[in-house]
Amino acid sequence: GLVPRRFPGRQLWQMVQEPTRSGALLHAADLEGKYLDAATVHELADIASLRPAGSRELLDRLWQTRGSPAHPLNAEFLSSVLGPMTVAQRDLRWTEWVRRNGDKLLIDLQRLEKRWHNLAPRSPADQFRAQWIMWTLTSTVRKIRDQATRTLYWFGLGDCDALFHLALSSLTINDLYV
Repeated sequence: GLVPRRFPGRQLWQMVQEPTRSGALLHAADLEGKYLDAATVHELADIASLRPAGSRELLDRLWQTRGSPAHPLNAEFLSSVLGPMTVAQRDLRWTEWVRRNGDKLLIDLQRLEKRWHNLAPRSPADQFRAQWIMWTLTSTVRKIRDQATRTLYWFGLGDCDALFHLALSSLTINDLYV
């Protein structure tokens, strides 16, 4: 993986001006979780809520790190970004990203459904993946919502308590589909 260039107490993105700063910050998201400090995670949360200006998309990285319990950019991070948004803000940012990546997401959801068909206990990583999948229920694409629902169903058969806690946590979300 990438190893950050360390300066006393600061990461590179903090030492440069725009437009280089935003690019360096986005590249910092590719670091291993142990190299991400609180200031970087905070700034990445701000970027995650905005539509991408360049070719790099932070939500793609969040898809990769979603199930990593120890990574600061896991599904809890995504929830902390999406939860406070209005439905309109979320639709412009997250739901649009889900729509653009719909084919790949459907394949991923189907793969997880097959995996969870086995009633073996769910891992902490699976619980994070389920939390991420919960957010795909905001999609305006019915096929994605339906597949996400089936996938969560199979997750829940293997860990009823985890699905129940996920459902409870979703009660504060301002989207009826979640």
